[in-house]
Amino acid sequence: MVHRCEAENIPSFTDYIKAGWQISLIGAVDFTYSNGMPSNPTSLHYNGGHNQYVEAIRAVGDILNNYDSDHQYPFYGFGGVPEFMNETEVSHCFPLNGNWSNPEIVGIEGVLDTYRENVSKIKFLGPTYFAPVIEKAKQQVMASNDEHMYYILLILTDGEIHDMKETID
Repeated sequence: MVHRCEAENIPSFTDYIKAGWQISLIGAVDFTYSNGMPSNPTSLHYNGGHNQYVEAIRAVGDILNNYDSDHQYPFYGFGGVPEFMNETEVSHCFPLNGNWSNPEIVGIEGVLDTYRENVSKIKFLGPTYFAPVIEKAKQQVMASNDEHMYYILLILTDGEIHDMKETID
């Protein structure tokens, strides 16, 4: 015998779009040593033309760009030393544009240009930690005043996560 039954309506991604919500993309790129050096043709960061990270940013960004009214995207790097920021220690979350006070980059082409400009100025190290990037994205979402914004965190990486417990938490 059934004493109580409840139905819960869980909105889909499409439901949010139909309701007029905007989408905000936050991105993070893995600069750990396991990706391979940009001069190596097998590297995910290969600088001799298009690479897999460029293709992924473009594929996701070109779609989401249509649903983002300001076309500004905070993008971060992790797992490397951002020498273009005059850093000497590995960082597990740094703004790809080098600007902590405004990590947003205008347009997907701007993101790609910034990535291409700085990839050779990052010393690839490790380990692969996701939690600092997730925490930074969480801070940005919590600081937002837009109640009708759907956030997507895109993390581009090549492999093993070394802070799984912290990432899950």
